[in-house]
Amino acid sequence: QAPQAPRPLPGGSVGNGGWDGEARMAQAAAELLAQMETLNERVKVIQGIRADHQSKGNLPPQALAAEEAGLNQQIAVLQAQLQQHSRRQVRVEVVVPAGLGPGMLLG
Repeated sequence: QAPQAPRPLPGGSVGNGGWDGEARMAQAAAELLAQMETLNERVKVIQGIRADHQSKGNLPPQALAAEEAGLNQQIAVLQAQLQQHSRRQVRVEVVVPAGLGPGMLLG
């Protein structure tokens, strides 16, 4: 019985060992990071405005607190998505040549 040809892995082809899928995951992760960076910048702006109001003895607008909470929630969702992209799944198949059995060594 001849060894079977390897089957394509999910997210990629046999010829490139699944790199197409990894490239797509890396691109998706980069996009998530860019979105998180944009949201984090807005949070920093809001925190600066709130600190400025507080330094002058004024209460910061309630809308800013609500916006900051919403942004932090969006960031948490993006972080969860990023964790999914960072988990690599690897499947290994061992093809035993015909005629070899337990305890036999390749010559």
